[in-house]
Amino acid sequence: RMHMELRRYNDQMLQMERSFLYNHGLPGRPQNRHMLFAPSVLDSYSGSVFPGLFDAVVMAKDSNDPAHWNEVKKQLTIATWVTRAAARAFPQKSSRTKPLIFYYNRPENT
Repeated sequence: RMHMELRRYNDQMLQMERSFLYNHGLPGRPQNRHMLFAPSVLDSYSGSVFPGLFDAVVMAKDSNDPAHWNEVKKQLTIATWVTRAAARAFPQKSSRTKPLIFYYNRPENT
């Protein structure tokens, strides 16, 4: 029984991770498909959380072109969509279902 619960949990984690992949990739970087973590256009050395949104906001703030804010809206929509998809990987359980808890079996006399 525990094996099946672990398998179910693992499958849910895998589905959650896949939810952050976006087929079209980041703007100007279609090879980077992960919407939660990826290198930033502004700093390729370090990673960024929601890099499409982060880069769009920085570019819109640095620009006088109001059209850049449309990209911010688009990236915010994508970030919202993938986050909601990831949350659906873990459906809410009824109150009668026991939570999945892993116990460490330690010696009694420690």
